[in-house]
Amino acid sequence: MIGRRYFGMVCALRLIDEKSYAACDFSPKTEVLAAFSGGADSTALLLELCRLRGEGALYGVAAAHVHHGLRGADADADEVFCKELCRKLDIPFYVTHVDAAALAREGGLSVESASRKLRYDFFHYLFNRGDFHRVAVAHHITDQAETLLQHLLRGSGLTGLCGMRQLTSYIARPLLNCSKAEILAYLAEKGQGYCEDATNAEPIAQRNRLRANVLPLLAAENPRAAENMARCAAHLQEDADFLELLSMTALVATGENRAHLALVPTPLRRRALMIMLAQADVARISSGDVMRLEELLVAQSGARTDFAGGIIAVAEGERIVFKKSDREPEPYTIPIAPGETAITPQGRVKLERAQSACFPPPEGVLYLHGGAAQGEFYIRLPCAGDKFSPFGMEGRKLLSDYFTDRKLYGSQRFLPLLCDEGGIAAICGCTIDERFRIGSADTDILALTYESNGGGTHG
Repeated sequence: MIGRRYFGMVCALRLIDEKSYAACDFSPKTEVLAAFSGGADSTALLLELCRLRGEGALYGVAAAHVHHGLRGADADADEVFCKELCRKLDIPFYVTHVDAAALAREGGLSVESASRKLRYDFFHYLFNRGDFHRVAVAHHITDQAETLLQHLLRGSGLTGLCGMRQLTSYIARPLLNCSKAEILAYLAEKGQGYCEDATNAEPIAQRNRLRANVLPLLAAENPRAAENMARCAAHLQEDADFLELLSMTALVATGENRAHLALVPTPLRRRALMIMLAQADVARISSGDVMRLEELLVAQSGARTDFAGGIIAVAEGERIVFKKSDREPEPYTIPIAPGETAITPQGRVKLERAQSACFPPPEGVLYLHGGAAQGEFYIRLPCAGDKFSPFGMEGRKLLSDYFTDRKLYGSQRFLPLLCDEGGIAAICGCTIDERFRIGSADTDILALTYESNGGGTHG
């Protein structure tokens, strides 16, 4: 793109324009780690990042190179090239040696997939050290077109057809709007050499086959096919962002109520469910995951489904609850007396004397008539067959029935109980037993405070 306007001035051939700079959320304070293989794309990326650093548009640049243990002497030569160029550019150079073939065998992966995993593991490791704000990779227009074709062949929905974005988490793609021809012209103008990886032309991986066989056919129909596909992805990204905003609005409006979510129009409902899965840290979300979660919207309470990463989704009353494990917590008994605090796996329980009881009580606080206590207090978890006399009710009631009436299900039922020799005195953060009701003349008042590990109470 000769003569492209950049930061208010007309320059020679440059690849990262002001729009891409902003889309990657770069600033003069940004430290960027460039993924640097030595190939044409990553070499051009590194030179452009160093140009930005020289102009004060970036604070610092470093390079990360992964030797995959493949291609023998050729890979060794690539490492030497990368190291030498970084020396000339006066930037830090990080390198790691891995065995991609071994990981492929052990993990049942293709060598391409294993190599990609090892590369990004290295980038993630360097990023997590806290020295960098962005990791820049050299994907360009042709890579975007290949990605769209791959996702189309898999039957992806709108999210997949959006392709790659210029910024995903901390991964930036400053060259995503550049063509391969522009990258090669840039390097030629600068007289900068680069490494050639012959395996990129081998028809082993699907991406290589699409690049060698399909894209040339599409280019014969329309020379700008790859560019038009990338433009299509950009338009779809705008649509997807708008639908995601509507879906977030739907989640808030329904309160994530299962029955209400089931009535949301399908495009928004399924995107809302994808948001819920992402918030629950479900890895590798697929359309099948969304469909299975959708079934829980109308399932009976207690129904569940499992997802990658050991995440479990359970239909609990009006909501879907995500958790790592559905194992019941280990039982415990913790003595507690006025003036003491008990730390339980569910949260912190504090019992103290109060001068008076204020109504309504603060969140998480219950008031009890201390004079009604029989023996010493202790904290425990609910047990099967527990009964108590709920505040304001006559007679005794199964604790499980009380939870059902309050629409508390699954993990929500593992609330600590304050007990004495007479039975349940209070359900922490929820209610007290009727025998601990405070009368107008009572002066022996206890305040029971419960701070849940989940950040809230059920009172």
